[in-house]
Amino acid sequence: MKKYIILLLIFNLMLNSVTANPKKISFVANQETMGDGINPLSMDYFLDKQYPYLSIIVPFLKERKYEIEVLDWKDPSIHWKNKTAIIFGPIWGYTKNSNDFIRWINALERDKIKTINSLEFIRWNLRKSYLLELQKININIPSTILVDSASNLSLEDALILFENQFDINDVIIKGVVDAGAFTYKHLTSKNKQECINFYEIIKSQNSGVVIQNFIPEICQKGELRFVFYGRKLSHFFVRVPCKNEERIQPFYGGRSFHINPSNIQSSIEEIKKEFRPDLILNVKEIVAAREQVKKIHSKLFSYLENIKIVPPQYLCIDGVMIDHKFTVMEIEGIEPYMEMCEGMEHDPNNNIIENYFLSVIP
Repeated sequence: MKKYIILLLIFNLMLNSVTANPKKISFVANQETMGDGINPLSMDYFLDKQYPYLSIIVPFLKERKYEIEVLDWKDPSIHWKNKTAIIFGPIWGYTKNSNDFIRWINALERDKIKTINSLEFIRWNLRKSYLLELQKININIPSTILVDSASNLSLEDALILFENQFDINDVIIKGVVDAGAFTYKHLTSKNKQECINFYEIIKSQNSGVVIQNFIPEICQKGELRFVFYGRKLSHFFVRVPCKNEERIQPFYGGRSFHINPSNIQSSIEEIKKEFRPDLILNVKEIVAAREQVKKIHSKLFSYLENIKIVPPQYLCIDGVMIDHKFTVMEIEGIEPYMEMCEGMEHDPNNNIIENYFLSVIP
Protein backbone atom coordinates (compact mmCIF):
# COMPACT_ATOMS: atom_id res chain seq x y z
CA MET A 1 0.00 0.00 0.00
CA LYS A 2 2.82 2.36 0.95
CA LYS A 3 4.58 1.60 -2.35
CA TYR A 4 1.36 2.34 -4.27
CA ILE A 5 0.95 5.72 -2.51
CA ILE A 6 4.55 6.67 -3.34
CA LEU A 7 4.02 5.78 -7.02
CA LEU A 8 0.80 7.78 -7.07
CA LEU A 9 2.58 10.81 -5.60
CA ILE A 10 5.34 10.54 -8.21
CA PHE A 11 2.75 10.31 -11.00
CA ASN A 12 0.92 13.38 -9.70
CA LEU A 13 4.18 15.33 -9.51
CA MET A 14 4.96 14.39 -13.12
CA LEU A 15 1.46 15.35 -14.24
CA ASN A 16 1.64 18.69 -12.43
CA SER A 17 5.03 19.34 -13.99
CA VAL A 18 3.65 18.75 -17.49
CA THR A 19 0.61 20.93 -16.74
CA ALA A 20 2.74 23.67 -15.22
CA ASN A 21 5.21 23.62 -18.12
CA PRO A 22 3.24 22.97 -21.29
CA LYS A 23 5.09 22.61 -24.54
CA LYS A 24 5.30 25.94 -26.31
CA ILE A 25 5.03 26.28 -30.06
CA SER A 26 5.15 29.44 -32.15
CA PHE A 27 3.54 29.29 -35.58
CA VAL A 28 4.60 32.04 -37.94
CA ALA A 29 2.15 33.49 -40.42
CA ASN A 30 1.67 36.93 -41.91
CA GLN A 31 -0.51 39.79 -40.77
CA GLU A 32 -3.44 38.59 -42.88
CA THR A 33 -3.33 34.84 -42.25
CA MET A 34 -2.67 35.04 -38.50
CA GLY A 35 -6.01 36.76 -37.92
CA ASP A 36 -6.13 38.12 -34.39
CA GLY A 37 -3.56 35.52 -33.31
CA ILE A 38 -5.99 34.05 -30.75
CA ASN A 39 -9.29 33.01 -32.29
CA PRO A 40 -8.74 30.15 -34.79
CA LEU A 41 -11.84 31.19 -36.73
CA SER A 42 -10.09 34.44 -37.66
CA MET A 43 -7.04 32.67 -39.11
CA ASP A 44 -6.00 31.44 -42.54
CA TYR A 45 -7.58 34.17 -44.65
CA PHE A 46 -5.69 34.98 -47.84
CA LEU A 47 -7.08 37.19 -50.59
CA ASP A 48 -10.40 37.24 -48.70
CA LYS A 49 -10.80 33.46 -48.65
CA GLN A 50 -10.12 31.07 -45.79
CA TYR A 51 -7.75 28.16 -46.39
CA PRO A 52 -8.04 26.01 -43.23
CA TYR A 53 -4.68 25.25 -41.67
CA LEU A 54 -3.97 27.04 -38.39
CA SER A 55 -7.70 27.19 -37.75
CA ILE A 56 -7.73 23.40 -37.35
CA ILE A 57 -4.20 22.76 -36.03
CA VAL A 58 -4.29 25.33 -33.21
CA PRO A 59 -7.44 23.93 -31.50
CA PHE A 60 -6.12 20.38 -31.95
CA LEU A 61 -2.88 21.24 -30.15
CA LYS A 62 -4.54 23.29 -27.43
CA GLU A 63 -6.72 20.30 -26.59
CA ARG A 64 -3.47 18.42 -26.01
CA LYS A 65 -2.23 21.06 -23.58
CA TYR A 66 0.20 22.80 -25.92
CA GLU A 67 0.75 26.50 -25.43
CA ILE A 68 0.32 28.02 -28.88
CA GLU A 69 1.00 31.46 -30.27
CA VAL A 70 0.62 32.68 -33.83
CA LEU A 71 2.99 35.45 -34.86
CA ASP A 72 3.63 37.70 -37.84
CA TRP A 73 7.14 36.95 -39.08
CA LYS A 74 7.54 40.62 -40.07
CA ASP A 75 6.67 41.97 -36.61
CA PRO A 76 9.80 43.86 -35.43
CA SER A 77 8.65 43.88 -31.80
CA ILE A 78 8.98 40.10 -31.38
CA HIS A 79 12.00 38.75 -29.49
CA TRP A 80 12.60 35.58 -31.48
CA LYS A 81 15.42 34.49 -29.15
CA ASN A 82 12.79 33.64 -26.56
CA LYS A 83 10.97 31.17 -28.81
CA THR A 84 11.36 27.47 -28.12
CA ALA A 85 10.11 26.03 -31.41
CA ILE A 86 8.97 27.85 -34.53
CA ILE A 87 6.85 26.18 -37.19
CA PHE A 88 6.40 27.85 -40.55
CA GLY A 89 2.70 28.37 -41.12
CA PRO A 90 0.86 30.32 -43.82
CA ILE A 91 3.40 33.08 -44.44
CA TRP A 92 1.87 33.49 -47.89
CA GLY A 93 3.12 36.47 -49.80
CA TYR A 94 6.63 36.28 -48.33
CA THR A 95 8.11 36.09 -51.84
CA LYS A 96 7.16 39.74 -52.33
CA ASN A 97 9.46 40.51 -49.39
CA SER A 98 12.10 37.87 -50.05
CA ASN A 99 15.06 40.03 -48.95
CA ASP A 100 13.40 40.74 -45.61
CA PHE A 101 12.51 37.07 -45.30
CA ILE A 102 16.11 36.00 -45.90
CA ARG A 103 17.37 38.50 -43.32
CA TRP A 104 14.84 37.15 -40.85
CA ILE A 105 15.82 33.49 -41.30
CA ASN A 106 19.49 34.48 -41.12
CA ALA A 107 18.79 36.11 -37.75
CA LEU A 108 16.99 32.98 -36.54
CA GLU A 109 19.98 30.92 -37.59
CA ARG A 110 22.44 33.19 -35.76
CA ASP A 111 20.35 32.83 -32.61
CA LYS A 112 20.21 29.04 -33.07
CA ILE A 113 16.41 28.98 -33.04
CA LYS A 114 14.85 25.58 -33.75
CA THR A 115 12.47 25.72 -36.70
CA ILE A 116 10.30 23.28 -38.60
CA ASN A 117 11.19 22.87 -41.36
CA SER A 118 14.89 23.42 -40.75
CA LEU A 119 16.39 26.75 -41.78
CA GLU A 120 18.90 24.95 -44.00
CA PHE A 121 16.06 23.36 -45.91
CA ILE A 122 14.03 26.60 -46.05
CA ARG A 123 16.99 28.39 -47.60
CA TRP A 124 17.53 25.53 -50.09
CA ASN A 125 13.84 25.42 -51.02
CA LEU A 126 13.48 29.19 -51.36
CA ARG A 127 15.13 29.40 -54.78
CA LYS A 128 13.96 27.30 -57.70
CA SER A 129 17.58 26.56 -58.50
CA TYR A 130 16.97 23.41 -56.43
CA LEU A 131 15.29 22.00 -59.56
CA LEU A 132 18.67 21.75 -61.26
CA GLU A 133 19.99 19.84 -58.25
CA LEU A 134 17.10 17.40 -58.57
CA GLN A 135 17.99 16.90 -62.21
CA LYS A 136 21.54 15.95 -61.24
CA ILE A 137 20.22 13.09 -59.09
CA ASN A 138 18.05 11.82 -61.96
CA ILE A 139 14.73 13.27 -60.88
CA ASN A 140 12.70 14.41 -63.89
CA ILE A 141 12.04 18.14 -64.14
CA PRO A 142 10.92 20.33 -67.05
CA SER A 143 13.60 21.61 -69.42
CA THR A 144 14.99 24.47 -67.35
CA ILE A 145 17.52 27.27 -67.42
CA LEU A 146 18.00 29.94 -64.77
CA VAL A 147 19.00 33.52 -65.44
CA ASP A 148 20.62 35.14 -62.42
CA SER A 149 19.48 38.55 -61.23
CA ALA A 150 22.97 39.94 -61.89
CA SER A 151 23.04 38.65 -65.46
CA ASN A 152 22.94 41.01 -68.44
CA LEU A 153 21.33 38.31 -70.57
CA SER A 154 18.26 39.66 -72.38
CA LEU A 155 15.12 37.60 -72.80
CA GLU A 156 15.75 37.22 -76.53
CA ASP A 157 19.28 35.92 -75.90
CA ALA A 158 18.00 33.63 -73.14
CA LEU A 159 15.39 32.19 -75.51
CA ILE A 160 18.06 31.50 -78.13
CA LEU A 161 20.15 29.77 -75.47
CA PHE A 162 17.13 27.72 -74.38
CA GLU A 163 16.21 26.68 -77.92
CA ASN A 164 19.80 25.72 -78.73
CA GLN A 165 20.00 23.59 -75.60
CA PHE A 166 16.60 21.90 -75.73
CA ASP A 167 15.26 22.46 -79.26
CA ILE A 168 12.10 23.96 -77.73
CA ASN A 169 10.60 27.38 -78.44
CA ASP A 170 7.29 27.16 -76.53
CA VAL A 171 8.28 28.45 -73.11
CA ILE A 172 7.13 30.02 -69.87
CA ILE A 173 8.97 32.35 -67.51
CA LYS A 174 8.63 32.85 -63.77
CA GLY A 175 10.68 34.15 -60.86
CA VAL A 176 13.46 32.17 -59.19
CA VAL A 177 11.77 33.15 -55.92
CA ASP A 178 8.04 32.89 -56.45
CA ALA A 179 4.86 31.26 -55.19
CA GLY A 180 1.27 31.10 -56.37
CA ALA A 181 2.24 31.57 -60.04
CA PHE A 182 2.23 35.33 -59.47
CA THR A 183 5.13 35.76 -61.90
CA TYR A 184 4.08 33.10 -64.41
CA LYS A 185 3.99 34.15 -68.07
CA HIS A 186 3.55 31.97 -71.15
CA LEU A 187 5.38 33.58 -74.06
CA THR A 188 3.43 33.92 -77.28
CA SER A 189 3.80 36.02 -80.41
CA LYS A 190 1.07 38.31 -79.08
CA ASN A 191 2.63 39.09 -75.68
CA LYS A 192 6.34 39.06 -76.50
CA GLN A 193 6.97 42.73 -75.73
CA GLU A 194 5.02 42.44 -72.49
CA CYS A 195 7.15 39.43 -71.55
CA ILE A 196 10.38 41.25 -72.40
CA ASN A 197 9.45 43.99 -69.95
CA PHE A 198 8.19 41.51 -67.36
CA TYR A 199 11.37 39.44 -67.66
CA GLU A 200 13.49 42.41 -66.60
CA ILE A 201 11.17 43.13 -63.66
CA ILE A 202 11.19 39.61 -62.23
CA LYS A 203 14.90 39.22 -62.91
CA SER A 204 15.45 42.17 -60.60
CA GLN A 205 12.68 41.62 -58.04
CA ASN A 206 12.47 37.81 -57.86
CA SER A 207 16.17 36.88 -57.65
CA GLY A 208 16.33 35.92 -61.31
CA VAL A 209 14.22 34.18 -63.94
CA VAL A 210 13.32 30.54 -64.55
CA ILE A 211 12.72 29.62 -68.20
CA GLN A 212 11.00 26.29 -68.85
CA ASN A 213 9.16 24.51 -71.60
CA PHE A 214 5.40 24.96 -71.57
CA ILE A 215 3.73 21.76 -70.34
CA PRO A 216 0.27 21.27 -71.88
CA GLU A 217 -0.31 18.15 -69.76
CA ILE A 218 -1.12 20.39 -66.78
CA CYS A 219 -4.03 21.88 -68.73
CA GLN A 220 -5.11 18.41 -69.82
CA LYS A 221 -4.62 16.46 -66.57
CA GLY A 222 -4.09 18.95 -63.79
CA GLU A 223 -1.13 18.90 -61.44
CA LEU A 224 -0.80 16.25 -58.73
CA ARG A 225 0.27 17.26 -55.24
CA PHE A 226 1.58 14.62 -52.84
CA VAL A 227 1.78 15.60 -49.16
CA PHE A 228 4.38 13.93 -46.95
CA TYR A 229 4.73 14.12 -43.17
CA GLY A 230 8.11 12.82 -42.12
CA ARG A 231 8.95 9.98 -44.48
CA LYS A 232 5.36 8.92 -45.02
CA LEU A 233 2.91 9.89 -47.75
CA SER A 234 -0.15 11.30 -45.99
CA HIS A 235 -2.55 12.20 -48.81
CA PHE A 236 -2.65 13.55 -52.33
CA PHE A 237 -4.86 15.59 -54.60
CA VAL A 238 -5.01 17.01 -58.09
CA ARG A 239 -5.12 20.73 -58.76
CA VAL A 240 -7.07 21.42 -61.92
CA PRO A 241 -7.05 24.66 -63.93
CA CYS A 242 -10.30 25.93 -65.32
CA LYS A 243 -10.78 25.47 -69.04
CA ASN A 244 -8.59 27.73 -71.20
CA GLU A 245 -6.36 28.57 -68.22
CA GLU A 246 -2.87 27.26 -67.51
CA ARG A 247 -2.54 28.25 -63.85
CA ILE A 248 -4.00 25.89 -61.27
CA GLN A 249 -4.40 28.23 -58.31
CA PRO A 250 -7.89 29.21 -57.08
CA PHE A 251 -7.16 32.89 -57.78
CA TYR A 252 -7.29 31.96 -61.48
CA GLY A 253 -10.34 29.72 -61.25
CA GLY A 254 -8.53 26.46 -60.47
CA ARG A 255 -9.91 23.84 -58.10
CA SER A 256 -8.43 21.03 -56.02
CA PHE A 257 -9.84 17.53 -55.80
CA HIS A 258 -8.67 14.89 -53.37
CA ILE A 259 -7.89 11.42 -54.60
CA ASN A 260 -9.22 8.63 -52.40
CA PRO A 261 -6.56 5.91 -52.75
CA SER A 262 -9.12 3.19 -52.09
CA ASN A 263 -11.37 4.40 -54.91
CA ILE A 264 -9.39 6.41 -57.44
CA GLN A 265 -11.87 5.85 -60.26
CA SER A 266 -14.67 7.37 -58.21
CA SER A 267 -12.47 10.41 -57.50
CA ILE A 268 -11.81 10.87 -61.22
CA GLU A 269 -15.50 10.64 -62.04
CA GLU A 270 -16.28 13.25 -59.40
CA ILE A 271 -13.77 15.70 -60.89
CA LYS A 272 -15.18 15.26 -64.36
CA LYS A 273 -18.75 15.60 -63.19
CA GLU A 274 -18.18 18.68 -61.03
CA PHE A 275 -15.62 20.63 -63.00
CA ARG A 276 -13.81 19.38 -66.10
CA PRO A 277 -15.49 16.58 -68.10
CA ASP A 278 -12.68 16.84 -70.65
CA LEU A 279 -9.93 16.10 -68.11
CA ILE A 280 -7.61 13.24 -69.10
CA LEU A 281 -7.08 11.20 -65.94
CA ASN A 282 -6.90 7.46 -65.41
CA VAL A 283 -6.36 5.16 -62.46
CA LYS A 284 -3.26 3.45 -63.84
CA GLU A 285 -1.40 6.72 -64.33
CA ILE A 286 -2.29 8.07 -60.89
CA VAL A 287 -1.15 4.85 -59.21
CA ALA A 288 2.11 4.99 -61.18
CA ALA A 289 2.60 8.63 -60.17
CA ARG A 290 2.09 7.79 -56.50
CA GLU A 291 4.66 5.00 -56.56
CA GLN A 292 7.19 7.07 -58.47
CA VAL A 293 6.78 10.02 -56.10
CA LYS A 294 7.47 7.81 -53.09
CA LYS A 295 10.82 6.91 -54.67
CA ILE A 296 11.49 10.56 -55.53
CA HIS A 297 10.81 11.52 -51.92
CA SER A 298 13.21 8.85 -50.65
CA LYS A 299 15.88 9.93 -53.13
CA LEU A 300 15.43 13.56 -52.11
CA PHE A 301 15.85 12.74 -48.41
CA SER A 302 19.07 10.84 -49.11
CA TYR A 303 20.39 13.71 -51.19
CA LEU A 304 19.60 16.31 -48.53
CA GLU A 305 21.27 14.23 -45.84
CA ASN A 306 24.36 13.89 -48.04
CA ILE A 307 24.65 17.68 -48.39
CA LYS A 308 24.09 18.16 -44.63
CA ILE A 309 20.57 19.56 -44.82
CA VAL A 310 18.02 18.31 -42.30
CA PRO A 311 15.21 16.79 -44.40
CA PRO A 312 11.78 18.40 -44.11
CA GLN A 313 9.16 17.17 -41.67
CA TYR A 314 6.39 18.33 -44.00
CA LEU A 315 6.69 18.52 -47.76
CA CYS A 316 4.61 18.72 -50.93
CA ILE A 317 5.82 17.32 -54.23
CA ASP A 318 3.99 18.74 -57.24
CA GLY A 319 4.11 17.40 -60.75
CA VAL A 320 2.53 15.71 -63.72
CA MET A 321 2.91 12.45 -65.59
CA ILE A 322 4.55 12.86 -69.01
CA ASP A 323 5.22 9.76 -71.12
CA HIS A 324 4.69 7.49 -68.10
CA LYS A 325 7.21 9.39 -65.95
CA PHE A 326 6.49 11.79 -63.11
CA THR A 327 7.93 15.23 -63.81
CA VAL A 328 8.50 17.35 -60.72
CA MET A 329 7.22 20.88 -61.18
CA GLU A 330 8.01 22.06 -57.67
CA ILE A 331 8.92 20.89 -54.21
CA GLU A 332 7.26 22.98 -51.53
CA GLY A 333 8.39 22.79 -47.93
CA ILE A 334 8.15 26.37 -46.71
CA GLU A 335 4.44 27.21 -46.51
CA PRO A 336 2.56 24.84 -48.82
CA TYR A 337 -1.19 24.54 -48.59
CA MET A 338 -1.68 20.92 -47.59
CA GLU A 339 -5.49 20.72 -47.66
CA MET A 340 -5.71 18.78 -44.40
CA CYS A 341 -9.33 19.67 -43.73
CA GLU A 342 -10.45 18.89 -47.28
CA GLY A 343 -8.52 15.62 -47.25
CA MET A 344 -10.25 14.36 -44.12
CA GLU A 345 -13.65 15.32 -45.49
CA HIS A 346 -12.95 13.29 -48.61
CA ASP A 347 -11.34 10.34 -46.83
CA PRO A 348 -12.57 10.16 -43.20
CA ASN A 349 -10.47 7.05 -42.56
CA ASN A 350 -7.28 9.06 -43.01
CA ASN A 351 -6.65 11.12 -39.87
CA ILE A 352 -4.45 13.70 -41.56
CA ILE A 353 -4.17 15.99 -38.54
CA GLU A 354 -2.98 13.06 -36.43
CA ASN A 355 -0.40 12.25 -39.14
CA TYR A 356 0.79 15.85 -39.03
CA PHE A 357 0.88 15.86 -35.24
CA LEU A 358 2.96 12.69 -34.97
CA SER A 359 5.50 13.67 -37.65
CA VAL A 360 5.78 17.45 -37.40
CA ILE A 361 4.99 18.66 -33.88
CA PRO A 362 7.98 18.43 -31.48
